[in-house]
Order: sequence, then C-alpha cells, then structure tokens
Amino acid sequence: MGSWSRGSTAARSTDKESFIRAVAQVLPTDPEMSFDALYDSITNGLVDRETVLVYSGASVFRKSAPSEYATAMKLLQDVADYLALPDLDGTGHRGVFRVFVSG
Repeated sequence: MGSWSRGSTAARSTDKESFIRAVAQVLPTDPEMSFDALYDSITNGLVDRETVLVYSGASVFRKSAPSEYATAMKLLQDVADYLALPDLDGTGHRGVFRVFVSG
C-alpha cells in the first residue's frame, strides 16, 4: 500500500477514497469524497506555507486504480502549480508545495 508522511503522520491509499482520507490526515483539509473538493481544500489550507509531502509505495494505488491514480497525481501537480503563482500583492508566491512520489 502507498504510505504518506508529513512529520510523524502516515496513512495508506489504494483508491480514490483512501487517497482522499490519507491526504486529509497529513494536510490541512476538510474534503468531501471528490478530487475537486480536495483540491479546493488543499490550496486554501496551504497558502502562505511551505509543505513537503512524501508518498512512498504509490505503485499499489497506481496498479489497483490507474485512472484514479493519474487523476490524484494531476491534482497534486495542480496544487503545486497554483501555489507557485504570484501571491495577490505580488511580493512572492502563494506557497511552496513539494511532493515526492516513489514506489
């Protein structure tokens, strides 16, 4: 199973629902069981923060639900892209979000 960690927190994910639950355990979120709601929740919760997310063992999710896995990885990329945009007052970025995926 895939394992997430942020600090001392870890969670496992093998499909869309477990992915969303796992992210909710390690990031400031209040997600419903949809990728759109998760995106909104993560981007709002990570503005003005630097966050590093490590997702090891992702191959289990990739093999068990390849389409959902691709959507989940796109969501994480979209969060990073959004936070890399200039902040509203033009003095920097909205936040920093680095994701490391392995396995």
